[in-house]
Amino acid sequence: MTQSNPNEQSVELNRTSLYWGKVGQMADTTGRIPLWIIGTVTGIVVIGLIGIFFYGSYSGLGSSL
Repeated sequence: MTQSNPNEQSVELNRTSLYWGKVGQMADTTGRIPLWIIGTVTGIVVIGLIGIFFYGSYSGLGSSL
C-alpha cells in the first residue's frame, strides 16, 4: 500500500485556496465610481421613467378624457 504524502495534500489545498482567492478578487468591485452614486443615479432614472408613464396615462392617447 502506498501512503499519501502530506505535502501533496497541502499543495492541492494551496491550489484550491489560490483559486478561490482569485475569485474573491474578481468579485471585489472597488472601482472608480462609488456604489452609492451609481445607486442614486439609477434610482433617479427609475423614478423618472415611472413619472413618464404616469404623465402619459393622464395626457395624450391613453388619457380617455
